[in-house]
Amino acid sequence: MGTTRSPCPYDAAVRHSLQTASLRCLAILRFSYSWFTGLMGSNDDAVTFSSEGQVTRRAAGCEKNPVERVNSSFSESSDRTKQNVPGAADAAALDVEPPMVLALRKDNALATDIDAPKHRAQVLARYRQLREISKQHHHKILDGISGDAFLHQARRLGLARGRTLTLDDLDELNYVNDLIIHTASAGRSRAIDRYAGSAHLVAGSDEALVLEAMRVARFAILAVERRHEAAGLIATDMFRRNQVWLVDVGLERCLPEGAMIATRLYTPERFSMTAGVNVPFDLELIEDLYAELPRQLRQRELTTLIDDRRFAETIYRVALADGIMDRVAYQELPQNP
Repeated sequence: MGTTRSPCPYDAAVRHSLQTASLRCLAILRFSYSWFTGLMGSNDDAVTFSSEGQVTRRAAGCEKNPVERVNSSFSESSDRTKQNVPGAADAAALDVEPPMVLALRKDNALATDIDAPKHRAQVLARYRQLREISKQHHHKILDGISGDAFLHQARRLGLARGRTLTLDDLDELNYVNDLIIHTASAGRSRAIDRYAGSAHLVAGSDEALVLEAMRVARFAILAVERRHEAAGLIATDMFRRNQVWLVDVGLERCLPEGAMIATRLYTPERFSMTAGVNVPFDLELIEDLYAELPRQLRQRELTTLIDDRRFAETIYRVALADGIMDRVAYQELPQNP
């Protein structure tokens, strides 16, 4: 894969600092946001580079006929990693959610209470209850998606050729599912919104609560700060510059302080949850990401870029091409806290 060499001095500084474990968190939090901002450039003085080559899928490990497509399970986020790790017109042009959805998303994010004093057992019991409900919604939404729509999204991630899926790992389909459920091209409705329009849920029920939270889920790049006193992690949303209380059994077990991930969050309680997928985020991925971003996106402000569906799509495509499944394993949620 061709890679654009970074002209930014933060790159060398961070790489040097990461060699010392105790400085890893501080180095990432201090430099990563500025590094990416410098790489992307401002609207008035956009940075442009050329790259050699395109993202290329490694040799396919298996092929599945799309007619026999398996509806991949909605697993807990990775239980382990294998390494340590604006107005309506603008929205239509940029594939971002309309202003009303973004406003709901903002209110939903503010519901996160990072100082909630709940006991671990209570938090995890509530988390498991909400996770099970979200899995049920997830499967029902996928049942309403056509094979053609699924294949179109798989091709955009480099996971299909023609009408044949080319997979190294069945869990790669989780990234297709995330995008096909939570995003849509400009002018088209999202699968989750169509499902919400046809679902008959009791107002005020947990099922309705979770579905509404899923509808305003937000894509984010998080840097882990510390463990929460009860359960989960306290992380910083690097693009929106706010803190998040994230409850996820798998990520709590495997992510060290300072680790960065790209994931989709929703907040049905005072804590946030992932929508089921994540990507370990590091400087190498940022370089490859920049080379693959559509040119018009490189000139956008970061707070706008993060809400463009093509940003998440590009991150997933680059990560899959780089062999993300060699680093991440998705497992079912364990029964014991």
